[in-house]
Amino acid sequence: MPRRPPPQPRNRRCVWIALLTLPISAPMHASSGFFVSGDGHFIAALHSIGNCPRPAIITAGGPRDATRVAQWNDGDVVLLKTADPPAAFAGIAGDILPGASVRILSFRKDGPNQARSAISGKFAGRLKQPTLRLLIEAEQPIISGDSGSPVIDETRNLVVGLLQAHDTLNTERGIALSGLGLLLFLESAQVPVATTPPTAERLTESAFSFPVTCREDE
Repeated sequence: MPRRPPPQPRNRRCVWIALLTLPISAPMHASSGFFVSGDGHFIAALHSIGNCPRPAIITAGGPRDATRVAQWNDGDVVLLKTADPPAAFAGIAGDILPGASVRILSFRKDGPNQARSAISGKFAGRLKQPTLRLLIEAEQPIISGDSGSPVIDETRNLVVGLLQAHDTLNTERGIALSGLGLLLFLESAQVPVATTPPTAERLTESAFSFPVTCREDE
């Protein structure tokens, strides 16, 4: 967990909101996540990974075994690492402008398979509790498989949040751990991350966001 109390960004135009939220419940094989470093560090929602002893990241080249490096229980985030470096990884921003357009990259069940989904939306404010959480108004309901998805600022092409839950009264309202929360967590784990816009190669969303599964004992 972060080694110092997480500061809140100062933004006088920020809307502070109190909501009753519900973590996105989904089988382990339906969750999402994304790479944050060229050394194979991968971020996912902790409630999706749970106590899985053998997490694996499903890439185009097949499953990659991952080890658990760190987790932050209050932040509901876990850091995994694969032995093989990824083809690309995401940059992270610690701030976001009110009303900014975003897209959520997730993997949803499509019959026996998982299909990539890009959900458009906008940043609508920050939650009072829990801290370091963003409210995202999506153009469609948040469902199983969306948990752990990166929330990307459309203008800067940087990750500004990790989707974790939805409003219990409106499933089109997603709740995400903020980019600042992600940066503090990764700093505490001593993982250097990019905070500038990615190159054209890294910009390809299919190169850094993937589903996560739990391997069965063989």
